[in-house]
Amino acid sequence: MGYSVRFFRLNWDSLIPALNGERMGLLKEIPKGPAKSILSSGLSRGLDPMEGLRELLGGDLGRKAAARGPEPAVESIEDLSPGQALAWLALTEHLGVPAGQLVHNSKAGPAFRDHFLEVSLPAVLGPFDWYLLVDRPLFGLTFPGYPTWGGLRAAECADFLRGRDPGDVPEIEDPDEQEWLEEVYGAIESAHAANTDLITQYY
Repeated sequence: MGYSVRFFRLNWDSLIPALNGERMGLLKEIPKGPAKSILSSGLSRGLDPMEGLRELLGGDLGRKAAARGPEPAVESIEDLSPGQALAWLALTEHLGVPAGQLVHNSKAGPAFRDHFLEVSLPAVLGPFDWYLLVDRPLFGLTFPGYPTWGGLRAAECADFLRGRDPGDVPEIEDPDEQEWLEEVYGAIESAHAANTDLITQYY
């Protein structure tokens, strides 16, 4: 079994109208769009991600998230149900623009999370809590398990690239970590070129 980090260019603030119920047409658009496989996977497991979408798009869940904003205080964090978590993935994939994908197998999970994110990335791209790349409670929404989500602000992407030439990917000795770094770096460059935030999905 493998895991992937999927990167999307998406301005976090652009989610607020959808969460506030100002884009109800998304209830019909998302099941027909690129995220339909996420919804189908939930239905095949006995979940109801469409109900989760209804709760996110103008329901109490969505309105509270919009009121909190993209980066709320820690005490405002709210755990989603499995169906709601899939709905969040579907919403962000539908509104986002693909910016790359990083894949690792199950055995490499600890190396990715405990060494690559916590040791290697700070060493080559600068001090930062890089775990936020895959586990950041955007709008106060989180899930206790997989999937997780996270991302970077446009300003953070700009900071990491400052003083570097386009495509100037640092080098790491471990070949797996080098491959992961190239995907992360490419996604950051993609977001920076579009002057937008980066959002991720990890599962």
